[in-house]
Amino acid sequence: MIFNLLKHLKFLNSRKDLISLDGLYKDCISKLPLEYRINYCQSLLYTTSEDLKKHVCETKRKTLKKLLQSIHIELKNLNNQIQNNAIKSKY
Repeated sequence: MIFNLLKHLKFLNSRKDLISLDGLYKDCISKLPLEYRINYCQSLLYTTSEDLKKHVCETKRKTLKKLLQSIHIELKNLNNQIQNNAIKSKY
């Protein structure tokens, strides 16, 4: 499953954010509401973690680890947006 997704990923050394790595996220998912973006990232996090457990090829493992890092960063950013929106709505 993840290998179909890997075809759509572009791994750039200079950028690690999910939008620069995942074309589907960039073109479609990033335009959806926060809830859907978080769900996508959580699903991608799970499948990537499971795939990482299965592979011994070091090149693929490095690629998957980069993807995991970018997913964690994106989830942190999305959670910060939720917190900022909650703070703004109080005022």
